[in-house]
Formats: sequence, structure tokens, C-alpha cells
Amino acid sequence: MSEELSKRLGFAKVLRSGRDIEMKPAAQNFTRKTIATGSNEGLLIKSLKDRNTLGILMEGMPSNKLIAMLSEHSKTLFINVNSVIYADQKQQQKLIYLYRKTMHYCKKFKVDICPISLAVSDEQLLSAKQLMLLAKFLGFDGDAKKALGTLGSFYGKKD
Repeated sequence: MSEELSKRLGFAKVLRSGRDIEMKPAAQNFTRKTIATGSNEGLLIKSLKDRNTLGILMEGMPSNKLIAMLSEHSKTLFINVNSVIYADQKQQQKLIYLYRKTMHYCKKFKVDICPISLAVSDEQLLSAKQLMLLAKFLGFDGDAKKALGTLGSFYGKKD
């Protein structure tokens, strides 16, 4: 992706999975900054202890236990907002309900949430303003702008 397109979308840099940041199943060992994926709660909880894990990508409704573990280990819950946009109407309704309910629990446990756009092509990329509007719609309240910068702040950290 060109730097010019990143700027037009309202970002300093658009991070690419596999090149700038890893997204791997939770069972693996992580050697660089990684977002853990998967639906096995036990493996996700285990991956939260890894210092290279930034957090987990939400797939389904996370349990209160998983949300509490995210809080305990100061990790982030990542939500793919593209899944809402490109789903059929019935699935959209389910996802909106699921994401709003998750937001409620994350606020309760003080877990950071980061909306991300996992686009499969440049045409599906969302601008910063689009992500902010979706984040507010899903219940981010006044923290939407801070949430959008979460992944970029991880990218800038040196361990």
C-alpha cells in the first residue's frame, strides 16, 4: 500500500498482517508482536501470558473469564469491523448485538478495545473517519479516537 493512500484514508501508516504485524492461532509461540486468533478459550488465555501477544481478535462472544484475563494481563481485544459491513443483514444484526454486549463487559473490566479493518483488498479499506463512526455506533463512546490509535501505538513500541 502506498503512503499516499494511507494519508488519504487518514492514517500515518496502514499496517499489513504478515508484514508489519502477525496474526496467528493462539497455540503458536510468538517471536514478534502478534494478535492471537482462534476460538479455543484455553489457548487464547495461555497466549495472553506471552509478552509478544498484543491481544486477541474477537471471534464470537468472549466469556467473562477471557475478558477478565485480558484485563489482568493488560492486553487488548481487537474487533474486525469489516465483518459487520460485509455481512448479510441477519448476520449484521447478530454481530452488532454481539459487539455492543462485548463493549459493555469490556468497560466493566476496563479492557482496551481496538476496532480494526481486516480488508482483503484496498477497496475494502476503511478510512479513519469510517472506523470512528463504526466504533461510536458499536458503543465506544468518547474513546473511539483513542481506540483507533491503539494498534499504531503498539507498532511504535520497542521491546
